[in-house]
Amino acid sequence: MESQVEVWLHLLAFATYLGATAAVLLISLPQAMAERDPERRLRIVVATMRIYDPLTIAALGVLVMTGAFNLTAYKAALRDLFFARLGSILAWKLLLSFFLINLAAYIAFGLGHRVVRSADDSPAMDPARLDNIIVRLRWSMIAALLLAAAIAWVALRLGALALPFPQEPSAMQRPTAARRTDRHGQRAVLECPRPDCIPLAEVPSMERFIILDTRATFAADKMRKNNLFTTANLFCDVYCFEPGQRQAPHSHAIGDKIYYVLEGSGRIQVGNEERDVTAGVAVLAPQGEVHQVLNIGSGRLKLLVFMAPQPA
Repeated sequence: MESQVEVWLHLLAFATYLGATAAVLLISLPQAMAERDPERRLRIVVATMRIYDPLTIAALGVLVMTGAFNLTAYKAALRDLFFARLGSILAWKLLLSFFLINLAAYIAFGLGHRVVRSADDSPAMDPARLDNIIVRLRWSMIAALLLAAAIAWVALRLGALALPFPQEPSAMQRPTAARRTDRHGQRAVLECPRPDCIPLAEVPSMERFIILDTRATFAADKMRKNNLFTTANLFCDVYCFEPGQRQAPHSHAIGDKIYYVLEGSGRIQVGNEERDVTAGVAVLAPQGEVHQVLNIGSGRLKLLVFMAPQPA
């Protein structure tokens, strides 16, 4: 809920800045330039900038703060993948934002504040100087709108690269109960293949896209199984082994298992066959055959594991 509020605040601040700048560029400045009386022209610009300056500076402040909060959320979710996945596009967004903030400061303080302050000066600002400031305001605001459009495009690319955005751990990330067909071909009631599963009826929807490395966690005391997907037909886990950790020998009366080595080196035994494996190797452990895994390397071992149908 809090992240959604930040996103809406970010969008509202961005729309406020764009709307205010476009309104001044398309309405107020043309009206001032069309006014023949220098004194009335000055009053139009002064009245406009008295509203525009604090409004846009506040909007940019909200943009910077909420943008930082959103980046923090992305970094927490993507962890080690953050800079690899978003680094280059993020650098472009920060660079464009830097230029926009400096341009906005020039518009507000270098031009707008100068005009507003001249309203209290005596004598009034020279008409030729005012015309020069209006021209500079016009071109500066055109540049600001172009920069804002470029930032919006980069932000959309950033969001696309960050997807799928992992959600907070929830019920739909836990293993679910599966309908099981017994050996006589009879349809059994819902049962839980794992102790931490939940009934299918309690799962509103299944997460279909997952950034694997955000789920791959390790434990110091023993190998860790990290569930990615569980359906009525199969499960998919990431098994994570610290050096020296193992999965004890075992077999399954129901279900074939596939190990795929993502990272590291290990030793996998299936039946009477035992081999050393490295990244890119897939291993099949058929139903009923004893199998085990050992991390024999000096680094971490990470396996992608599929099994179907669900073990009893």
